[in-house]
Order: sequence, then structure tokens, then C-alpha cells
Amino acid sequence: MKKYYYNILTALLAISMLFIACKEGEYNDLSVIEVDYVKGSTSYIVTVKAVADFQGFNSYGDVIATSSFNNGFLITLPKVLSDKYLHTDESEALSNPKAKLGNIVLLAYNDKDVVIGIFMLKGENGNISIENAQHIYADRKCSLKGEIGMGFFAANYNCSFKKGWNIAYLIDEHSGTITFTTQKPSDINLNWEFFSFELENNTSLNNLGL
Repeated sequence: MKKYYYNILTALLAISMLFIACKEGEYNDLSVIEVDYVKGSTSYIVTVKAVADFQGFNSYGDVIATSSFNNGFLITLPKVLSDKYLHTDESEALSNPKAKLGNIVLLAYNDKDVVIGIFMLKGENGNISIENAQHIYADRKCSLKGEIGMGFFAANYNCSFKKGWNIAYLIDEHSGTITFTTQKPSDINLNWEFFSFELENNTSLNNLGL
């Protein structure tokens, strides 16, 4: 599982760091994502798709929900994420060795149904920034805690998952350490942003295996 989340975190962090960089997400029901405004160049976006098991440019995963796009979107995730998208943890990082976790990302498609970018829920306050707020599905209550080195940075896991959909925040304190936690900092407002995949062939991304 740590290797699996290493791939996810590396992919999302690399995308975030390549770009210098609405309504805050409303998550009364975490299976429903309603967005009124998205920051960025969105004129070519026609459809939004929730994709399960995304691990980078070379492995988009499977579409599990769709929505039309009109400066915003409303997309409803399945209440239960299929077991084929869930992963176990063979280490001691996960409190319940039988627990399984899965993730989704939101991708943008043009009028030819070609993926052109990704949506991220981001925010910052001083030296602390949330690089992405990500939907994580857990098939049972569990926690994921520990630290793992990722080359030029390290990631601390501090997540307490309930059964069903959860929000996990990828936090960068710009000190060489990344935190992946379900506890949202109270003093950071989040906004939806669109990031184009025009830099898909960028050398920096390729070097990271995306």
C-alpha cells in the first residue's frame, strides 16, 4: 500500500509543483462533489470524469462517474467503490490489515472525449499549502500512519478513515516534508483549480515516471 500511495502522491505532487499553483468544495455528502467555479483556462472542457485507480499519465484508471462542465460541475460518486479498485497494505502502516483503500481523481475531457487536464482542490496560507485534497475510499474504519522517504522529500501519513468516502489532504510546509492527513488545517480556504496536461511530455514528469 505504501508503494501504491507513493505512486499516487508522487504523481499528484509532481503535477502540482510544475504549475505555479470557485467555490470551496462542499462535502456534506462526500460522495457528491458540487463545484460552482473552477480557476484556470477551462474553455475547452466539456466533460468531467471521476477516475478510480489513477497512478499517473501512463495509467489513468477507470471512469466511475461523469458530469457535464459549465464553469463548474456536479458529480456523484458511487456510494460503494468496487473492490477491484481497492488495495491492501502489507506493512504495519494500516491499523487493520484487512482494510482496503482506493482513490479517485477528477479529469477534464474536451469535445473529442480526450483527457486534457486534472482538477485539484488547493489552498495556501503563508508557508503552508494544500497541494491537493483527495477523495479516498475505505471499505472499513481504519487508520494509516507512518513515514516514507520519496527521494528528494519525505511523506508523513496521519490518516483516520471512516468506512466510505473520506477527504485526505496533501500538505506541504515547504520544509522538505509532505503530510498526507485527513485533518484539514482550519485556517486554509480551498479552491478548485484546473491544470492542463499540455506538459505531459515535460522532461521533469518523464523523469518521475509519469
